[in-house]
Amino acid sequence: MEVAGNDVPPAGGSPVNPRDLESAFREFAGAAGVDPVRDPLSRVFATMLRFYAEVRVQGCEPGNDEDMLLLDWGSYDWGEGRAYEIDLSRQVSSPEDPGGFWELHILYRFPSTGDLAAIPVGNDWWGSPGLVGEFAQALESNPALAAAAGSDPLSIETYFEPGP
Repeated sequence: MEVAGNDVPPAGGSPVNPRDLESAFREFAGAAGVDPVRDPLSRVFATMLRFYAEVRVQGCEPGNDEDMLLLDWGSYDWGEGRAYEIDLSRQVSSPEDPGGFWELHILYRFPSTGDLAAIPVGNDWWGSPGLVGEFAQALESNPALAAAAGSDPLSIETYFEPGP
């Protein structure tokens, strides 16, 4: 996954208001020629990593676990049939609820069959924009992402989830 390496320069520009995280990501992706709900997972996830590396959020310090990336994967049935989900989220501290978090999700759902169905539920956390290159390498070797590569998703969803 091609993203900025471990020597990501400090983010420039004004930090984004946490409430505007989804619209800021969509604008960032659009400027890069990426459609978050139509493009392949690898392209959208690489864009999310660049967004994390380059765009800071007001009041959220990555080194204090206030601005992190989370990758979740696994097979789930939420009442509409089993699907294999791969979800890359940016989780930031809620300015309204100390200890609470808000999340920007990019969620891909695939048929839960074959190689994907055999991969157990898992997750991976990352909390430093300066190590986004290492996270990109971890994504490249993730078994769920490898099994999903080249598969057509059942759905792709980008959404913002404010905390309590």
